Amino acid sequence: MAERYLIPKLGSVWVEEVVIYLFSWGTFLSVALLVHNDKHVRADVVIRLMSPQLQRQIEFINCLLSLVFSLIVAWYGGAVTIDAFSLDERSVTGSSIPIWLFYASLPSGMVLCATWYIRRLYQLAFQFDLSSFSVRSGHEA
Repeated sequence: MAERYLIPKLGSVWVEEVVIYLFSWGTFLSVALLVHNDKHVRADVVIRLMSPQLQRQIEFINCLLSLVFSLIVAWYGGAVTIDAFSLDERSVTGSSIPIWLFYASLPSGMVLCATWYIRRLYQLAFQFDLSSFSVRSGHEA
């Protein structure tokens, strides 16, 4: 941004736009990584006081609801992305970068989140090991 004032001929609007696009992609890919590593923010103060078996049941319901939410957001995000692609929407700056590249970050990140929630649901349902249960529990197995 300083080049805009110091050396205006080197400055480009497209750089700021690319940074915004990359920031969006980084945000949604990071959300998926947080879900994968079970580090996403959640209110679990009361849940940690419950028995591990009850925590498992609540975690299953939480993952199921999160999966549904991720799929809904991915679906509608994908619809917006497809519309932007089919209408050939472009940014209003001189670079005319396709807007669908920006929009695609949302459904991509949500599909990755949904994938990790499916994996987590499978583990909770079929491969449950109380000693490796990762809800931040105060109980020891």
